[in-house]
Amino acid sequence: MTTTPPGLDDRHADIVRATLPLVEANLDAITATFYRDLFDRHPQLGRDLFNRGDQAQGSQPRALAASIARFAARLIDPTAPQPDSMLSRIGHKHASLGITAEQYDVVHEHLFAAIVAVLGAEVVTEPIAAAWDRVYWLMADALIALENRLYAESGVAPGAVFREALVTAREDDPAGVAVFTVESADPVRPFPGYAPGQYISVGIPLADGARQLRQYSLLGLPGDGRLVFAVKRVDPAAGRPAGEVSTWLYNRIGLGDTLTITLPFGDVTVDPGATTPLILISAGIESRR
Repeated sequence: MTTTPPGLDDRHADIVRATLPLVEANLDAITATFYRDLFDRHPQLGRDLFNRGDQAQGSQPRALAASIARFAARLIDPTAPQPDSMLSRIGHKHASLGITAEQYDVVHEHLFAAIVAVLGAEVVTEPIAAAWDRVYWLMADALIALENRLYAESGVAPGAVFREALVTAREDDPAGVAVFTVESADPVRPFPGYAPGQYISVGIPLADGARQLRQYSLLGLPGDGRLVFAVKRVDPAAGRPAGEVSTWLYNRIGLGDTLTITLPFGDVTVDPGATTPLILISAGIESRR
């Protein structure tokens, strides 16, 4: 028997090790069932929190499936890659969306209902359910702790990351890119500084009443209370619909308008005190500025 990493006792580890191939083989069906039932019971989550474009393309369900499988694999195999960078990436994204601990209970309820629905109650026995319940809460508790630390470092209560922003400048590029500069709409509460490589979430109201959130990388130098980000208009092409939020921002927002944004988050940053070699690989929108 292999050594069990801290977090799973031997009994749970043996069960997860034996059932992980079955769960991995059915992850697509489990996550599809999970999201369908979650949005049926809590339509506001699909309308106001989750990225509808990612849901339609299947990237969000695949991301959830991959993260759970990777975390479970590390728990039963100490030689598997550490999940720290994955958890950090998820935690920063969750903080930028204002996720709170209570929402993990909702996810737990519908995720385990989906596992039973797909695999069958005769397969998901009480010991198997208990082992995977332990996996889920180990991962959830790690994320909750990280997200609460990020909120504390930002000086806000968990989830209280949304701010009203005033657009003080807009510059347009021939490539279909608009660069927005925003300042806090509350003059006594300016925006904080940020690390190069971080991002904000921008929330906009759509015609059907939804509030969709998207993340945009911050540009320029931090420290003056202003935030600058670029938005590329995404036109429909090859059966792909127009970008829901980016196109709305590009077409509608100008000088003097207000936006709902979040505080900066993101862990893909540069340590200014590092002395090791630095390799920069960039990807993003094209601009001719």
